[in-house]
Amino acid sequence: MRKMILSLVSIPALIMISPFNVAAGVEDSSQVIVRLSSSDLIRFPDSKSEAAIDKVEFDSPSLQYLLTSPGAQKVARAYPNYSAKDTVIIDFEGKPVRIGDLTRVILVDFKTKQDADEFLQQVKTPESLKRQKNLMNRIMQEKNLAQAPIPVMAEEIRKDPEIQKLRQRHQQHPEINWAEPNYPGQYCYAPNDPRRPCVMET
Repeated sequence: MRKMILSLVSIPALIMISPFNVAAGVEDSSQVIVRLSSSDLIRFPDSKSEAAIDKVEFDSPSLQYLLTSPGAQKVARAYPNYSAKDTVIIDFEGKPVRIGDLTRVILVDFKTKQDADEFLQQVKTPESLKRQKNLMNRIMQEKNLAQAPIPVMAEEIRKDPEIQKLRQRHQQHPEINWAEPNYPGQYCYAPNDPRRPCVMET
């Protein structure tokens, strides 16, 4: 029943595990990892995998506005050697397995941590999704909605001011699936796949 409620209030999938937060291998709180809805939303000059913000072409006015805001300096592919064809691999049993499209993951360098934080406050993040989910659960408990008809549950959740604010934030930039700081990591073992620049343990 809870899954149906999530769908009714238009909340995206709450996937809280982000394997990309160590892609760069650096401890830099002013760097943000962004997963785009499509890798075609940005184009780098001369087939490069990174460039200054003002050298990148955008296919989304909304994304361009966000990433050309004061403080944003450079953007790069998190996995420059990865291509769309790498989304399908063969497992040990010889069966094709589809994995995430890492070409959609980019790294954005901001001048300061404050600039990065201001960017994150405008977009969908794992933390904001988690907060929205927790708010929904709290509303259901406080108003004893567990046994209520689904339309009643959905309406009670929708009219909560904080839920409305989070929904608006999550929906205003649909070209961004999520974004988060580039958290520190520690090397765990050397990679055996040249398409992935590092493997870390957080």
